[in-house]
Amino acid sequence: MQFHHLRQESWIVISGSGVITVGKQHYDVKKNDSFTIPKETLHQLTAGLEPLVIVEISTGQFDEQDIVRIEDKYGRTNKSSINT
Repeated sequence: MQFHHLRQESWIVISGSGVITVGKQHYDVKKNDSFTIPKETLHQLTAGLEPLVIVEISTGQFDEQDIVRIEDKYGRTNKSSINT
C-alpha cells in the first residue's frame, strides 16, 4: 500500500488476475481493465493465481523518493513521512 505526493499513475492490466486497491475501493481485475490513481491516493496491487502484468504510466513529477509506503511485505515502509 503506497501513495505519491507528486505524480498520478494510470494502470492497464495486460494479463493475469488479482485485486487492485485504489483508495478504499477494491477491484477484481482482468485483462484490459484500466485504473487512474490520483496523487496522494492510497493504492496497491495484489496478484491472484496468475501473475498480474500491468503497464504503469506516471504523469507529473517522477521521483522514486516520492513513494510513500504504508504497508509492504518486504518491510519497506516509511509511515513517518506521511504529511497529507
